[in-house]
Amino acid sequence: MKQVISRQELVATLERRGFQAEDEQHHAYAESYLHSVTGELVNVKFVDKNPLVVHPSCEGRVSSVHKLDGVLLGKRPYYHSTSLQGFPKRLNRGNTKIGYGLDFGFSSAVALDAFLDVLLASSTPETPTAEEDIANATDLPVDETERRIVTAARLGQGRFRKALESLWETCAVTGCANPALLRASHIKPWRHSDNHDRLFPYNGLLLVAHLDASFDKGLISFDDDGGILIDDSRLSDADSRILGVHRGMKLRDIHAKHKPYLAEHRRIYRFED
Repeated sequence: MKQVISRQELVATLERRGFQAEDEQHHAYAESYLHSVTGELVNVKFVDKNPLVVHPSCEGRVSSVHKLDGVLLGKRPYYHSTSLQGFPKRLNRGNTKIGYGLDFGFSSAVALDAFLDVLLASSTPETPTAEEDIANATDLPVDETERRIVTAARLGQGRFRKALESLWETCAVTGCANPALLRASHIKPWRHSDNHDRLFPYNGLLLVAHLDASFDKGLISFDDDGGILIDDSRLSDADSRILGVHRGMKLRDIHAKHKPYLAEHRRIYRFED
């Protein structure tokens, strides 16, 4: 079966189906595209052979695509590249972990659309766990003490947690003061931050657990005045009512130093599209 869908045609179809190129592409062999509604992340190679690379977490969802006419399977079990952005890493043939995913080609536009139907069906945004973030980080401090401090911040513990407790004292939105219910949440996600921002108190909010989870998943965000923003496509009115999340919510206080990080959170989770 011959591939006829080029990389350029693939990109045009992805954009038509709601994918948007991520900002600041710096990699030589691939670029990433994020779906504006589901948060599905794919990478597109700068070559025409099997150009579409999907996240390995989609493996179960696309396991039956070999039954679709015109879908070409790439390397198995996985395609590996240092240029894959936003994907997990694993050991392949060397001693260094490398990004990996599932690559595909297509012999027709119909096959590509059918594949995207499968990929996007019941798709939910993938947020790495703290352990996955730490394992995938390539820029952690060399000094062991500093490394522990930075990784503790991803877990909402240590110096970062204490700094947020000092800055906010209670939940930044609700005012809840019970420490057992509060989480130290990064505004610009830890995985997108450098080691300075991972520890910087103004890149953090102290939030009750359900708001922390919603913020971490990008279901909610905040504008520059502290007003809450809710992604209605991913957080239903019914669930909002159950959680007590409503548009009257607001950060109790906001400093100018918070605003660049809030802007990054809105950009990453597409609140400003």
